[in-house]
Amino acid sequence: MFLKDLHKAYDLFKQAIDKDDNLFFLIDYETSGYLYNNLGYNYYNGDGIEKDDEKAFQCLKKSANVYGNEYGMVHLAQMYLDANHILPDTVDYNLAAYSMANDYLYPNHKTAFELLEKAADKGYMYAINLLGYYYRNGKYCMQNYKKAFECFEKSAKNNNAYGMYQLGLMYDFGEYKEKNSSIANDLYMKAVEKVEKGDHNLSDVDLGILYNNLGNNYRQGDGIGQYYSRALELLTKAVQYDKKYAARNLGHMYYYGQGIDIDYDKAMELYEQAANAGNVKAMNDLGFYLKKGQHIEKDLKKAFEWFSKSAKLNSSYAMFQLGIMYGSGQYVEKDYQQSNNYYQKAIDNLSQNNDMGGKNNTGILYKNLALHHYEGKGTTQNYQKAYELFLKAESYGNSVAMYHLGLMYTIECHKI
Repeated sequence: MFLKDLHKAYDLFKQAIDKDDNLFFLIDYETSGYLYNNLGYNYYNGDGIEKDDEKAFQCLKKSANVYGNEYGMVHLAQMYLDANHILPDTVDYNLAAYSMANDYLYPNHKTAFELLEKAADKGYMYAINLLGYYYRNGKYCMQNYKKAFECFEKSAKNNNAYGMYQLGLMYDFGEYKEKNSSIANDLYMKAVEKVEKGDHNLSDVDLGILYNNLGNNYRQGDGIGQYYSRALELLTKAVQYDKKYAARNLGHMYYYGQGIDIDYDKAMELYEQAANAGNVKAMNDLGFYLKKGQHIEKDLKKAFEWFSKSAKLNSSYAMFQLGIMYGSGQYVEKDYQQSNNYYQKAIDNLSQNNDMGGKNNTGILYKNLALHHYEGKGTTQNYQKAYELFLKAESYGNSVAMYHLGLMYTIECHKI
């Protein structure tokens, strides 16, 4: 009778390898691969044994290259990709990238991807999903939606929850295949079934996104019947895992009374949770409601602070709102020059991040800056510039811009 003792086990494995590296040939070929993988992995993580990257690398190399163990291949690949230690017989990580199968990978990444592909070919789901993740996000390689899709499709067909979830995301966002919310929802539902049976390896962030996306699609009726009760259930679960997106969507349900009684205080609480987690749209929601005093006590100082945070995160809408606040002297001292700066930043940013919330706001943005050039507020009076901006505002249906264009065409001194 003896008790489990990881320290003793690994010490004995280490001593055995030190004395006779061929010892594992006494064990069957497949088991040897697993043993070298387990020992190498635990050396790498310092699990039950002192962390030693050099010994981890040697053990995992043997597991992968001598015994063809798929787990060893993946763990060895991760050591190459981590690149946070010196590995034997690898080239300088800073050498110029070169092409491998149409993907530009650093030399150590080439080796890592070859190992991952071997493990994936052996049907190891973790390797398939890892490859898919790297290709989808362009991590360690050029972004390749086709290869990512193929990996996740293979994983999903093998009833893997992570593969279903990732393939659902690709259909939801129209990555490689045309956007199809209906197929995305089917995949999300299958993944949720696996999750609720405990048969999954999704992180808390992934769980939050999965529940949020399916819940919000139920809320909006996107590719699926609109069911507020199911949406409420899923979004409530999502908030437990990740507040950034789900808290805002759940906040909308309380704000608009979707399947639940209207509760503005609860809605604002949820918007703030999402904003504090980094959701720019939630920051803008709070800024707007606080600025207007809409279903919440008016607080221009807090509104300004939220818009300032959002603008730093590249929100065109927040820049637009700051332009209005400086132009009208709301909370801050009136400053037309600063107002113009924010309006121009918002316009310059539209091609990268148009979160203006529709044509009406975009038209007002161009119109406001046009008026300042027309009247010489915060800038030298410039009718040509004003005319160009009024034309842009008119293209978004802005009636004030139409009126001023009419004036410019009828008054001789304003002719362009």
